[in-house]
Amino acid sequence: MKQMLSRSPYTLAGLVGLAACVFVSGCGPIAFTDDTSIVVTGNPPPPPPPPVQIKPKRVMVTADAIEITEKIQFAYNDSEILEASFGLLGEIKAVLAEHPEIKTISIEGHTDSDGSDSYNQDLSERRAASVMKYLADNGVDQSRMASVGLGESKPLVEEQSDADKEKNRRVEFRITAQDERKVEYEVDPETGERREVKAK
Repeated sequence: MKQMLSRSPYTLAGLVGLAACVFVSGCGPIAFTDDTSIVVTGNPPPPPPPPVQIKPKRVMVTADAIEITEKIQFAYNDSEILEASFGLLGEIKAVLAEHPEIKTISIEGHTDSDGSDSYNQDLSERRAASVMKYLADNGVDQSRMASVGLGESKPLVEEQSDADKEKNRRVEFRITAQDERKVEYEVDPETGERREVKAK
């Protein structure tokens, strides 16, 4: 028995060293070969949904105005509202419906300084009246609205470029009468988020 162990090339120390080489140091590549095919069944998981894109609000109510972040577009030197602004006017209508406490608004037309004072005054009046008519034709109570043209009398900026003139050509919505709005809120116990649940 002793002679058989002594002739064996796999001594205890050798086996320990081989194990250390294979499992610890990774001293040599180990190849696995198999001719058996692997069949994967079932459907792959669906792709993740696309991220939700929240459009920024274009119409906001402040203490004394309904502010819009885009301009109402008109035909050149005319009071005809372009179709590109129909969606924006629809959002203004929706905001007025959501805020019954807003009793009346003044729709104010403004122009740049190009042209005569009388021409700009007339154009601003026609554009403001056109906006009021569009809202009234689409369901806003006309008694809540009045229109006025201010021509070039109230510029936002001093005109030194075409970009400045563009800023001064605009329609604004001023709140002229409103009731106090009472709002109730609830707090989500899990997230701590406060949300409106009732408005009077």
